Amino acid sequence: RGDVAAVKAAVDAGAAAAARVGKVTATHVIARPHADVDTGIPVLKTGETTRKKISGSVHGER
Repeated sequence: RGDVAAVKAAVDAGAAAAARVGKVTATHVIARPHADVDTGIPVLKTGETTRKKISGSVHGER
């Protein structure tokens, strides 16, 4: 959440960093998401952190 230009810059920086160690398939910034998006995608507040592990597996390219 935040200023769209700042969020886009952060996503671009993250994608560039990720590309240095692997493959970035896609990035996308939703400028004004519907309020219900928060119910399906947990969003941390600024400065908030979590130690909760994400369950499930991540599959590589096939």
